[in-house]
Amino acid sequence: MGTKNKNEIISKLKKKLPSLEIDQLGSDLYAYRVKERININNVILQRYIVHMVDEDGKEIGLQNTYSFIQRFTKGTAVVRIDKIVDVKEENGVIVPVIERKEGLIDTSGKELMPCIFDSIHSHLDGHTEISKGADTVTTKLIFIKNGEFNFEEEI
Repeated sequence: MGTKNKNEIISKLKKKLPSLEIDQLGSDLYAYRVKERININNVILQRYIVHMVDEDGKEIGLQNTYSFIQRFTKGTAVVRIDKIVDVKEENGVIVPVIERKEGLIDTSGKELMPCIFDSIHSHLDGHTEISKGADTVTTKLIFIKNGEFNFEEEI
């Protein structure tokens, strides 16, 4: 897809969607973020919720509420959930304490791996590194896509 076409699609989506921040994810898919206010220990904070749409702005149903979606690599994208678990004061400023977990989705929005991992890195050669705690496993993306991968069995 050419830059002009991509820019035209993003411009069209900005007119349709409730966000001015639209990112191209690849595979003719786009992400937009919506702010959400939450109350943690009587402190009102904002967090972002990410939605995925096609080039016409049609919502792609996601199986979870994500904070971030990376660009697609070989038909999959790393997703992240940022859960605000508390607030603390740093230098006179209230800041959120965030627990981050990553997972993996396909282009239909189906969750291939739940957001329970500390990090996931998908490589162009089809290998994926998955970390949880002190353990890191490398596997082929095709095994994940086919449902043949189990992190606990690999460590």
